[in-house]
Amino acid sequence: LPDPDDRVDIMGRMLPPYPLAQSTIRAVRAVMSPEGMRYAKARIQAVLEERDRLAKVFNESPAVDRLFPSDANWLLVQIVEPKRLIAMMEDAGIKVRDRSSLQGAEGSVRISVGTPQENDEMLAVFARYAEQQRTR
Repeated sequence: LPDPDDRVDIMGRMLPPYPLAQSTIRAVRAVMSPEGMRYAKARIQAVLEERDRLAKVFNESPAVDRLFPSDANWLLVQIVEPKRLIAMMEDAGIKVRDRSSLQGAEGSVRISVGTPQENDEMLAVFARYAEQQRTR
């Protein structure tokens, strides 16, 4: 691959008559710089580690019927009462996506991987949900 400056120049030649704003060129150069690439790799690694941590918790929870494999920054978790968990998360200000109508994944919620603190807050709500499921 050409170095970042050459990539911006190549892009600039491909786009006329739609010019690239200088702020866009600066942003691309920053992202494609060695420092920008190191930052991106570190962020990706952090997301992967958090996803693995969440997956471990969900895999060990009796409240989870199935954890679908994921290569993304979210997990699809199949549970008995998705509406209850969604309501509990919403009450705590946490957004999860209802995927209970997906064919083959009925009863599932999509949980995005956040920061360690955000994930801890989400896991605390999930623990309350799991405890309620255990006592039912």
